Amino acid sequence: MVTPRFSLWYLIVRPRFEEYVIDFMASGEKNITVEELINRYLATKTGIKPNTLMNYNFVRNLMKNEPFSRKKISEVKVSDAKLFLIKLQQDGKGYSTVKTVRGVLRPAFQMAVDDDLIIKNPYRVQIPNITPHVCRYTYCSNMARAGMNPKTLQYLMGHSGNGGTYIDCYSHLFLLVVK
Repeated sequence: MVTPRFSLWYLIVRPRFEEYVIDFMASGEKNITVEELINRYLATKTGIKPNTLMNYNFVRNLMKNEPFSRKKISEVKVSDAKLFLIKLQQDGKGYSTVKTVRGVLRPAFQMAVDDDLIIKNPYRVQIPNITPHVCRYTYCSNMARAGMNPKTLQYLMGHSGNGGTYIDCYSHLFLLVVK
């Protein structure tokens, strides 16, 4: 049952309260840049291995040259996060570099969420986990779709002649080719 007191709070006080919270969060530290956030996050990392430190410094130096790093953290949206990672790929950065950068940005933005500087972490974006097995399966699938002889493909993939894994994994592709 909704009481008149509750509905009055919900209609009048709640919107003003939310406005106050948003105004409060917009002040002060919320205006820090992505680069400042990264530096703040990396300052919390102590007792790390030399290779990890080298990777952190790599990310820090890479971000100095990016216009994205001068953006206010309060203005970064999920789409901005995705577009930045795509830009890195288009600039010729490898998968491991993009993953390393994201590996710093995601926890840095999570720290900002935990510190109440922003409401949502824009780097909750998942990068697909591309393993050598995924590449191998994709290669085999593409060759099967292109009409390669199943026995030849079986030999190239290193599968034995007795069926098993090869037949289980790829038979549906040869059925598509036959149709």
